[in-house]
Amino acid sequence: MKVKIKKLTFNCIIGILPIERQKEQKVVINCSFKYKYKKSDFIDYSNVAEDIVNTMIKRKF
Repeated sequence: MKVKIKKLTFNCIIGILPIERQKEQKVVINCSFKYKYKKSDFIDYSNVAEDIVNTMIKRKF
């Protein structure tokens, strides 16, 4: 099964220049991944999206 997350949009600190590190910028992410589907194994893509956002905000890439 393939999961697609399109236009996941949020603000966070990104960049390497000092001015980029001062103010949050808008980020838009599109991603997809495959997993082996089993009757009892469902992936909640809202949790995946939340993990992406939380990681980006926390790590300040």
